[in-house]
Amino acid sequence: MDRFQFTKEQAEKAARVTIINYFEQRPEEWQDEQELAFNISGMLLIDPEPIYVAAALQALEDLRRVEAGTHEDIELNEARTVDNRPELVERFEGELLQAVRDVVAKFHTREVFIPEAVAA
Repeated sequence: MDRFQFTKEQAEKAARVTIINYFEQRPEEWQDEQELAFNISGMLLIDPEPIYVAAALQALEDLRRVEAGTHEDIELNEARTVDNRPELVERFEGELLQAVRDVVAKFHTREVFIPEAVAA
């Protein structure tokens, strides 16, 4: 059997991909932070707080609305001399990163075992 370390950084990446996939596959009205927290719980063997999962989903929704040009915080004039979209994207990406870190806050690096037949 091969032994590997599953790190917090890897857990963050796994949680981020899971959250993004969930967001992209479900309309907003069907999204449920409790369900998503449960899915992450089973994957990482932690008990993530649904409020942090909700914050990640909200950051993704904000990013979607900035991309669509419908976010209420967008400041854009006709001449495009005023355009705060890059700053909004940076802000919401930062919020997403922090929310994902909060989701996996209880995770600790652990050793995992992979049978030789699977590792080959």
